[in-house]
Amino acid sequence: MSKNELIEKKLRADEAALGLIAAEGESIYDYANAVDEEICALEAKLEKLKGIYEVYNGFCELGLSTRREVGDAVCSYAVETAKNGADGYRVLDLLYNASLEGSEKAVMEYARILAYGLYGVAPSVEEAADWLEKYAEKGSAEACYSIAVLHFDFPSVIEAQKAYDYCQKAASLGYYPAIRRLSQPFDLRTYTEKLIDKANKGNKNVYFELFGRYDLAEEERAKYLALALENGDAEAEFAYADSLLQSGKTEEAKEYFEKAGLHGSARAYMRLARLAIPEAGEPYCDYFKLDVTLLPTAYHKTEFEYYKKAAALGDTGAMVYVGIAYKQGYPASRNYGAAYDSFAKAVELGDEYLAPHYLAECYEKGNGAEKDEHAAVMYYAMSAERGNTASMLALARIYGEGLGGIEKNAEAAAKYLFMSGTGRD
Repeated sequence: MSKNELIEKKLRADEAALGLIAAEGESIYDYANAVDEEICALEAKLEKLKGIYEVYNGFCELGLSTRREVGDAVCSYAVETAKNGADGYRVLDLLYNASLEGSEKAVMEYARILAYGLYGVAPSVEEAADWLEKYAEKGSAEACYSIAVLHFDFPSVIEAQKAYDYCQKAASLGYYPAIRRLSQPFDLRTYTEKLIDKANKGNKNVYFELFGRYDLAEEERAKYLALALENGDAEAEFAYADSLLQSGKTEEAKEYFEKAGLHGSARAYMRLARLAIPEAGEPYCDYFKLDVTLLPTAYHKTEFEYYKKAAALGDTGAMVYVGIAYKQGYPASRNYGAAYDSFAKAVELGDEYLAPHYLAECYEKGNGAEKDEHAAVMYYAMSAERGNTASMLALARIYGEGLGGIEKNAEAAAKYLFMSGTGRD
């Protein structure tokens, strides 16, 4: 075939191809797109497989060859971070994921944290028991025995019969601690029966607890409440005052709140502080509101006195309110030293939300303490970490403008401003 013939053949082929594209252009375009999407999906799968392979190699380098070993390693990491101050709920998340990998250690640690309220987690023995029961049903001897252990520490939640049954199951699975425990007698009476026995032997401290046992008849419960009130039980007096308040018997309720306070109930004084303010009024902590100043000062002075009594019994919230009164000079005379002492005591006893913010203000302004910008930033940060917006804004201002020895830091200022939600939808 000559050169010209080849050129002519190529032109005819091109013309035919162009005609085909003109006729089928849309379908060809769709096909090309579909192929492209398939290639993209395959590339994404390949990247994911590469990531999994890298993680697998990492675990192999650590000597971890099974999912359970990986779960145990995550469990150990979670426990270590908890000891170093990590958020308790983040630790629970790690332990939950570790349990999904088959780590029995993670299951036990998860239940322990829940039951005993460790690392700032709200305690819930019932939830811990439910969690253990799921694994006990799967044949975990340790989970079975752990339910029995919960009974020894929380007999009011885990009844003896239930603990005994799970202890027997653990023993049948060859778990030695359960076998050893069964060699000792088990008191299979209900918790209520044990409390009644204590009451009959002259233990007056169980009266109010018996009032809370709903497996007793109503008349029995009422009898034990009356005995608890007669015995000067602060918890019983508070509960009774609360029921009177809900029934609209405010003055009678106040009498029993007073009794509970005298017998050591800080929350009774906190309730009396709130009851000192008329329904339409505002507490003195909202001093910037107009309707607060419209109330006769006597109301707020009474409120303040009750907060002082609650603070003396160790209530950190009351300490903050007392400090605010001294700081703002209403309804008590302004006393920055007393305000500082009150805020510092609340922080010392564990308040990490309001008290650190006010303590930081004391250090920033030199009210009741020497000016210390670094201490101010430290306490603002403590409060901000617990979600206090006012502290976030204070830190945004300090880092935005600089303060004494604290240099400007645009990145930190932007971070705290963003945390506060200011300027965001």
